[in-house]
Amino acid sequence: MLFMFEKKSLYVAAVLAAIGWGAPAMAAPIAATGTTDVTVSGFFLSVLTDNGISASPIEPATASGAVFSFDITGGETDPLSIEHSGGVLFEKGSENLSATNFIIDGVLGTVSANVNGGDDFLAIFDLNNIDASGPLTADLLINATLAGAISATFFDDDISGTLVGQTFGSASTAPSPVPIPASGLLLLAGMGGLAAMRRRKAASA
Repeated sequence: MLFMFEKKSLYVAAVLAAIGWGAPAMAAPIAATGTTDVTVSGFFLSVLTDNGISASPIEPATASGAVFSFDITGGETDPLSIEHSGGVLFEKGSENLSATNFIIDGVLGTVSANVNGGDDFLAIFDLNNIDASGPLTADLLINATLAGAISATFFDDDISGTLVGQTFGSASTAPSPVPIPASGLLLLAGMGGLAAMRRRKAASA
């Protein structure tokens, strides 16, 4: 387990470096703009269609075919955390399962959500194959929590073992840090200048 956590931490470090958010001094809130798009995998689409389960967006999320889009509502760049509104509703007859208000956690390498309207955030996906060479992309792997919820809600037999670790879909996002006002940049520059002067004085003493 420690190895897996360290591996995820390396992924996150690479992501932060690639998008220029690696230095704590540059940490900033994420602007409430843009979307995270999730393309549902062929595997999970088959699970849904073969068992008569439908999937629909919960507003303000939208869907076009197998692609679900979730509005980014905020977060932080360091440690990386991206918050969203809306969600997904799975239904079969009178049974339903919902996941809303997704949070991408770059430290834990997970995606959490409110499940069935609960107040607590539960990790339901593990991030895998993170790539920050363009827009930030990652595969969403179904974890035991989501697999158990799907199995208990829609199936008579326990199928959670066949779902855990399978790819739910691929996510693509391009969050934008909140711009620092010009006055803030001047303040940072001034603080940097003072620090440099102190170092020079200490060196000459």
